[in-house]
Parts: sequence; C-alpha cells; structure tokens
Amino acid sequence: MSLPPGILRTLLCIFFCVLRVVELSEIVSFKRPTSQSSNYTLPNENRIVHTSENGVDGNRRQTLLSNSCTHQADGQEEAWWRVDLQRQVTVEKVQIYYRDEGSVWAGWRNRFAGYEIYLSNTTVRNREDRCFQDKSENVNQIQSIVTHEECNGTAQYVTIYNTRNQPKRQNWYSSFAFLELCEVEVYGCESGKYGNRNCDHNCSPNCLGGVCHPSSGNCLFCVNGLYGASCTEVCGHCESKDCDLDTGNCDTCLAHWAGQRCDRKVGFGEKQTPVVRQSGGNIIDERPDTVGIVVGVVVVVVVVVVLILITTIVCKVKR
Repeated sequence: MSLPPGILRTLLCIFFCVLRVVELSEIVSFKRPTSQSSNYTLPNENRIVHTSENGVDGNRRQTLLSNSCTHQADGQEEAWWRVDLQRQVTVEKVQIYYRDEGSVWAGWRNRFAGYEIYLSNTTVRNREDRCFQDKSENVNQIQSIVTHEECNGTAQYVTIYNTRNQPKRQNWYSSFAFLELCEVEVYGCESGKYGNRNCDHNCSPNCLGGVCHPSSGNCLFCVNGLYGASCTEVCGHCESKDCDLDTGNCDTCLAHWAGQRCDRKVGFGEKQTPVVRQSGGNIIDERPDTVGIVVGVVVVVVVVVVLILITTIVCKVKR
C-alpha cells in the first residue's frame, strides 16, 4: 500500500515539523547534476562563469570572487536553479549559503529577497510543490545563511526560484531576478533508508510506503494493524483495523471489545466503544457510567428497604 506523493509530502511536513532530532541525515545534493535558467557571460570576454554546478561543489565560501557561486544572465524577470537528486529522496531540510560580500556590498539582500523553494518529482514547478516563499517586509530581514526545515518530504528535484515580475512584491527588491547561490545543501536519505550522517540503515518494512524519518528511522505511518515508532506494536480490535500511531488507541471497537485500545472483552452492561475517542475535534467520554450505576443500585436498595418497612408496619397494625 502506498500514498499519493502530494498527500505523503503533506504528512511528512507535519511529521518533521513536530519531530525534532539531534541527529542529521547526509547531504544528498553534493555533486549531483544541476541546471539553471540562464548563464552569466563576462562582458567583452564571451566566457561563461558562475555556472549551476557551483551550488553543490561543497564550497561554502560566499563571495563571487571565490568562483564557487552561481549567477544568471543580467536583465531577467525570472531566475531558477535546480538540483537533480537522481532518485526518490526523503528530504529532511534544505540549507542555503547565499552570496554575501560583507560590508563591501549589501545589494545581495535585494537580489535574494522573495525567493521560493520547491520539492518535486518532476522538473515542472507546481504551486503545490512549494515548501517556502520569502515574504520579508524589509531588507534587513534577509539572511545569507538560511535553513528550511519546513522543506521536507519525498522528492527527486529541489528547485530555487525568484521573480521580478511587475509590480514587484516590495519596492526595495532588485530590478532583475538573480540567484547567487554559493552552496545548497539538501539533507536526507534515499527513500527507504535512514542514518546519522549516513544512510546505511533500512526503514522498517512495517512503515507505510517504506518511508521513515531519514535521521531517526521512525515511521511516518504504519501498515494496517500496527503502531509505535517502528510500527512493531499490534493494534487491538479496532473496527477500522488502524489505530493511533503513538498510543495504539482506536476510534471504534469491534463487537464485544472495549477500552481505548479495544483490547478488553466487554463485560455485562458495559459499552464496547473506546474509553475516550475523538469526534469532530471534541473529546467524548464513553466510559461506563459507574456513578450512575451505583446511584441506581442505592436507590433500588432504599426502595426495597422502605417497602419492607412499610409491609412490616402494616402487618403489625392488622394484628
């Protein structure tokens, strides 16, 4: 059983944003094939420089003279850069080192502003594949080293995009679109693998779709009937066959079973739904009404006692 890529990517995003781990997966973008929207040619030399492969050469130096950054042609309204990871990868995060000339020139901020990041399985840039869009309100909010943990999911391509279509989103944006990327590090593992700074381990076969967190190995979802971080625990007698990934709790139990995990045989007069379940965002308590039962029994006993007393009194009077 597998999930559609779009749904899986959304679920992974939620999963990775909640789960915070110390370990890191490996850099899967290093020396991978790259491309960009246009190339920069040195004036009067007819020589192309600052090509797309500079973005994954392992050099984090952030000055253009280091000859380790990308640059596109002047005068463009759109610019994009893309790395092909060459296989399905479970991406953990994307880290960007942008051009930064320090106090010499700060115009890089105006150029970098407004950038977008896409994770996709094709070279087509679709809105639903966008995991980040810069919406900085002023130029001082732009940083030259940025980490995007929200950019996670399964993908083969990572695309960084910028546009200067008129009207510009902010009037302080540069006039034309550039992407001067000095290093782009995509962290993750090939789908079905995980590891700490390596991807040497296989995800549990009990993980739905064979997908797990690239650092911890924890499953995003389990195959039917299992739960737990590694999907090794067996769900109870849930009506839907599935249970909560973390707790094993069921929404509804099969006939003759009760409890949060539907793992307890129903006793006399006991409801067979879970102890507590979720419905429409509200918690519903469906535990057997023990207090009500006790009160009812007490009432019955009192009535019986009263009747006995009345009967005794009547008999004495008749004598």
